[in-house]
Amino acid sequence: MHSRILLLLLALFPVPPAYAQTGDGCIETVKLERGKRCGSPDSVAYIITNRCNAPLDVRHCAERANGAWSCGLDRGLAPGKLTGGYTCHGTGKLRIHTRPKGSTQRLPEP
Repeated sequence: MHSRILLLLLALFPVPPAYAQTGDGCIETVKLERGKRCGSPDSVAYIITNRCNAPLDVRHCAERANGAWSCGLDRGLAPGKLTGGYTCHGTGKLRIHTRPKGSTQRLPEP
């Protein structure tokens, strides 16, 4: 339900694409917002999507203000599906790495 609403909003208010650091062009940053989470003006929230034709395992990380990284892992992110994350005190830098769904290839740390 939430993803349908988000997709409707994105259709009505398109955001220019910004491709994340995957090296393969599969992951697109759909939205990057500052100051909307945790009651903090330096919070960073992001939404990404898989633009390729196959499911991917995706590690997505946002840099915190202290230089550490806040990461999530989505296994088998289907084509066109959305995921994301946030940090309460961030720099706005994202690092995103992918591999084919179910691969045993190690995903790099940010």
